Amino acid sequence: MLVYNSQNHRKEELKQIEEGKIRMYVYGPTVYDQIHIGNARTFLSFDVIRRYLTYKGYQVTFAQNLTDVDDKIINRANDEGRTAAEVAEEYSAAFIEQMHRFGILDPDIRPRATREIEAMQEMIQLLIEKDHAYVADNGDVYFSVRSDHNYGILSGRELDQLRAGERVEVNEDKRDPFDFALWKAAKPGEPSWPSPWGDGRPGWHTECCAMIHRYLGTPIDIHGGGWTYGDKDVYQHYCMDMAQRGFTVVNFSYRLSPEDPYPAALEDINAAFTWVAENAAAYNIDLDKICVTGDSAGAQLASQYLALLTNSAFRRLFSMQIPYEQIKVKAVALNCGCYDMRGRVEAQEDDPFLAYIDRALTENRELTLEQIDTVKYINADFPPAYIMSAEYDFLKEHVKPMYELLRAKGIVCEWKLYGKAEDTYMGHVFHLNQRLEEAKICNDDECRFFDEILGA
Repeated sequence: MLVYNSQNHRKEELKQIEEGKIRMYVYGPTVYDQIHIGNARTFLSFDVIRRYLTYKGYQVTFAQNLTDVDDKIINRANDEGRTAAEVAEEYSAAFIEQMHRFGILDPDIRPRATREIEAMQEMIQLLIEKDHAYVADNGDVYFSVRSDHNYGILSGRELDQLRAGERVEVNEDKRDPFDFALWKAAKPGEPSWPSPWGDGRPGWHTECCAMIHRYLGTPIDIHGGGWTYGDKDVYQHYCMDMAQRGFTVVNFSYRLSPEDPYPAALEDINAAFTWVAENAAAYNIDLDKICVTGDSAGAQLASQYLALLTNSAFRRLFSMQIPYEQIKVKAVALNCGCYDMRGRVEAQEDDPFLAYIDRALTENRELTLEQIDTVKYINADFPPAYIMSAEYDFLKEHVKPMYELLRAKGIVCEWKLYGKAEDTYMGHVFHLNQRLEEAKICNDDECRFFDEILGA
């Protein structure tokens, strides 16, 4: 049985640690609110995996936690004038009820963070003794990320290439700005427990590690439920490579669904382009020579936004003030994307895009369907495009139809499918892994395309 290994970015045979048995852990919810359809998709997916493994004859031990102490729970409790325990209990029960409504099996083991404090403290103490963690002057206990040479292997990011303070304010109590809290010193009004380092509560990172070790042992066969969310940090290596090639790079994050549904992401992209238009002079940006890249959902969003920039009829469907007169996009790279989104909705495809637009479809279905019908509004003014995918990209079938559409409109474009049948590691957005030779080739190809268009 082939499974995708997120650590080495390859499909490989599932090898059990113990023959015939699978230990499987899926991260559960932080119980501060009702779950949304995006959450449910994760839990449903791993329920299917669990059932399939059982069907194949494996003895599956399935554990899933409830995170019932966390900043979000505390903030919700303070806003509502309740205790954190009351909030956690309400939404723990609601989560379990929703899982039953979906027909999702209960886990064999369902630990709650607040009932595993002792196990967490034991793990933290062991890390301190092995010099992987330290007690700071403020009473927090931090994990020393540089003590682990494997840190960052899953994300493919190296510490020396990251920038502290981009997402979390730099804390001077840490020995290194990238260290993270295993134990947080008690604050007034927050739940806390006694510990060798003073009263406090566990850090978010601590909880699952301790519960996995206690109930399943380590290592385990499958860890699920953690997903790579899209933000600008993920693209640091890629953007640095582009900057070294001589491009002025603007890298930004947009709000994510389903917490922020359609058209939040599109509005944020418009805000970024508006900022570029207003600040071009300060950063020596030539507004007549803009190139755009977008990957996966970003490719869909890029194609939609560029259609807005280049088609007045499409713009009239939206209330946003779009800087179409100031910005002239010369070329775009659409990577591993899907473009006929109206077709996916009407075909009732099961994918995260539906969670993104579900609320808008409910409120005004016809307008929303028209707004996501990007391919209908692509005209001859759409910029030249480099379109790519990979042999094992689950969206690869969408590449050639987009290429053929653009060609039919008279738009300069290229398309390429990277990898061969034997290259099982060549999957979705492979080009972000700068350690892959194929990623370097792909980025070379895209920049060559940009240079040709800009020089034309």
